[in-house]
Parts: sequence; C-alpha cells; structure tokens
Amino acid sequence: LIRLSCERLVPGGHSLSARNVASIIELLREGKSGTSLQTGLFQCYRDFNRLRLEALSPPPAENFCYALRIPGQIELPQTGTYFEARHEPSPPSAVVLNRWELVLSPEELEAGFYIRNWEPADVYFPRGASPPKRVAEMFAERKIPRRCRTSWPVVVLAGKVVGVRDFPVSSGGVIRTPEQALVVVEER
Repeated sequence: LIRLSCERLVPGGHSLSARNVASIIELLREGKSGTSLQTGLFQCYRDFNRLRLEALSPPPAENFCYALRIPGQIELPQTGTYFEARHEPSPPSAVVLNRWELVLSPEELEAGFYIRNWEPADVYFPRGASPPKRVAEMFAERKIPRRCRTSWPVVVLAGKVVGVRDFPVSSGGVIRTPEQALVVVEER
C-alpha cells in the first residue's frame, strides 16, 4: 500500500527501498503526532491518527503582514483568499469562510487591522473562555497539522489578536457606546 501510494503521488519509476518502507511503517508504530520523514521525492507525516504522504514542495512560506483599512480589502496570495473590512453587516454568504463582528473606538477605526501569519506567542480570548488561550493550544485541540500553521492568517488590532481563521471572534467584553462603530471583517 505504501509503495502504491508513493507511485501514485510521484509517478515515474521512483521506487522505495525496503529501509524507506520500514521507516514509514515505524511512523505508524510510534504513535506520535507531528513526526515526519523525507525520502527522495516526497515527505511522509504522522498527523494525529493519520499517515499523510505529500510530494516535496518549496520551502515554507515566509512571514506576511498586510494592513487592512476600514473599509478596505486585501488579497493574501499565501492562502488564495482575500480579507474585507466594512462598516455595514451583510447577509451571510456561502463564499464567506470566516466572519468576525467587532465594536471599535474611533482610534481603532483609524488604525485599522493587520492580517498576518500566526506566530507561536499569539494569545487569544475566544468567547466562552475566561483566561486567554494560546493559539497553538487551540490548533492542537482542533488537530490542525503543524505544517499548516505557519501560513495560518490571524486578524490583529492594536497589537492584539482579535480573529483567527476558523475560530470565533475574540471576546472583548465591550459594551457599544455611541462613539463606537460596528465593523465586519470577512475572509473570502
């Protein structure tokens, strides 16, 4: 099965040695998520209870950070999506991947958002959680593979993470006052 999978992944006569096959089987026996090995033309990962084979790809994406004005829109080539910020809510749409509604002060409106990749020290206040949580812990709970995390987009406002792809908006505990405005940020 391993040899057949590798042949389908990288067709054209790339044969695995008995040692490579034994190493891949050992990944299954170890039972440790996050372990990997590389052979010739592909990478083999153990992610939780799955064994994943992938063709070797270019090195991981570099860090990114884009300013998102309100209203405004930016495209993220790293993820193939774009982010939009606006004042008025719109009806939910099938093309929206993530949607966060935030109440902002005039100063926050002026500063705008930043969309950047996740960093290991990021913390987040998900709704329903009393202490802040490390985003890395949330990734582990959702079983998001480590190799996907480096280009995972987060929404930052005034130096604080207020949105993380596939997670609810950060709970700010702010009561809306007349000088504050509702802002919607969406990833499409």
